[in-house]
Amino acid sequence: GDMIFNEKITHLAAPERQGIFRILQEADVAYGNLEFSINDRPELQRPFYNFRAGKEFAWEVARTGINLVSMANNHALDFGPEGLRECLRNLDLVNIDHAGAGNTLAEAHALVTHEVQGQTTKFGLLSYMRYWTAKYRSKDPGAPSLATIDPAVILVARDGKVEAVEGPLESDVKAMEDDILLARRRAEVLMVSLHNHDVS
Repeated sequence: GDMIFNEKITHLAAPERQGIFRILQEADVAYGNLEFSINDRPELQRPFYNFRAGKEFAWEVARTGINLVSMANNHALDFGPEGLRECLRNLDLVNIDHAGAGNTLAEAHALVTHEVQGQTTKFGLLSYMRYWTAKYRSKDPGAPSLATIDPAVILVARDGKVEAVEGPLESDVKAMEDDILLARRRAEVLMVSLHNHDVS
């Protein structure tokens, strides 16, 4: 599920909480959608809400048992490209695998694989975000980026009339399909995450 927290939670003693942590910690793969940034750059905050925790908090996320996260979401760039770059680096330091964001657009589209010690099954994750505007689309493919599926206006004929309807950008859908085809060759279990923020 979506993860937005910046206070330690693994010390909470309630039995139901400890039960959840135990399930996550014992799982081979414990996945979440990381919707906050882990960086030491509070001055880079862009929106009014502060979904951020410092570098050391990456260890707290690891202590919950989470070891695989999707990053293509509408909060990944709350602290700009530098905040994203630092967040990715901090996840790497605590061995939390991530997909959907990268230091380049190619990295954002890349498959991340997670191998479970003592098992031959290779898990893979691809992560994408669909938003109702193109505000998260990478303007520089060589800079920190997210894997996005952006909106496009298409013309549809209905009852003899032509009307404009919003749909996904065809080239983005094709890129996602190509990513999936390639990823299926490298992972026995493939997960594809789509963080959807469409307005209907």
